[in-house]
Amino acid sequence: MAGDARFLPLVKQILPDLQVTVLQYLNGSLPGGRSGSFFDHTNNCVWNWPGVAGQEHNPSGGGCQPLTQALLYGEANAVAQLCQLAGDAACASEFAAAATKFQQRLLKLWNKGIEAFDTLMSPQPP
Repeated sequence: MAGDARFLPLVKQILPDLQVTVLQYLNGSLPGGRSGSFFDHTNNCVWNWPGVAGQEHNPSGGGCQPLTQALLYGEANAVAQLCQLAGDAACASEFAAAATKFQQRLLKLWNKGIEAFDTLMSPQPP
């Protein structure tokens, strides 16, 4: 796709919606109950039920799950690349920084005791 000008109009058309979605997750401005996800301000991460992100019957329960943080890291990275493709350096920089924040949220879920990523269990935010 890179360098193919045929896709540029589509990229510019969908980019604003993608930006809004990623920023809602990043800044904790998700409307309450949106798809079972919430922003946990105490732990600074996206909180969700196990069945929300394809983790049906996950024994870890609700909380800040590694898969969710990793998916959002990837989405922010993708938006940064699309901004770059659209020629918007400021947008690309903003979303590269957002990707870094999601990456930091993911890395704090590393559990040294089990040498794996683990869910940060917490009660459902109000």
